[in-house]
Amino acid sequence: MRFTWLFDKKKVHNKSKDAGIISRIEKRKNMGLFDFFKANDINKMVAEMDENTVLVDVREQNEYQAGHIPGAVNVPLSTIEKAALPWEKSASLYVYCLAGTRSKRAVRFLQSQGYTNVTNIGGISAWRGEVE
Repeated sequence: MRFTWLFDKKKVHNKSKDAGIISRIEKRKNMGLFDFFKANDINKMVAEMDENTVLVDVREQNEYQAGHIPGAVNVPLSTIEKAALPWEKSASLYVYCLAGTRSKRAVRFLQSQGYTNVTNIGGISAWRGEVE
């Protein structure tokens, strides 16, 4: 049974936030039971991202300096609440950390601040590419 009545467009009040939610629901419509538990593949996500997507590393500065995915911007989770983030609320943000836990928290925070296109792509520990 699908609960599409919860997202009746007549009841949508915050269109930009609800559009992001509806978009994520649309992506998951055809998922199987076990697909729901799959984590995003950081390698695939980075390979498929476009030039407008911002890659955000939420590890601490010393971790970032020890090695990060080329092109990533460092915004440590410990400072994200106070950081002046330069992106539009609709910007496509791919967030990662070491294993995926901090990036999950960062995604939740960013969404609570109105960012509508934020994706947790997991942890750099699964990264098979080069690091800077």
